[in-house]
Amino acid sequence: MRQGHVYRRAKVEQDILEHFEYLLGERPEAALRFLEAVEAAFTRLAGMPLIGVARPFNGPRLEDIRMWPVPDFEKFLIFYRPRPDGIEAMRVIYGMRDIPALMADWEY
Repeated sequence: MRQGHVYRRAKVEQDILEHFEYLLGERPEAALRFLEAVEAAFTRLAGMPLIGVARPFNGPRLEDIRMWPVPDFEKFLIFYRPRPDGIEAMRVIYGMRDIPALMADWEY
């Protein structure tokens, strides 16, 4: 697997922090594992950017978005865009949310 770069949008960092804080309150033992799982997934995706499932959304600014579950936290989904040298991490969203609405309302 090649090494790739992870470009992080500010919103993805905010998403990760919000999920971490929630898990810290509900399942403290899982909070750090969540952070480690997200980082491991980013590294894997950066090395193999096309392994995620293409996720079509309405609107040209949402083209080429792919989705990958966070390992061991599969209800949390990483949304990213492949780049020639890695990935652009866009969002990490809990899968039970209204994902199309969250993506449509987000400022890119």
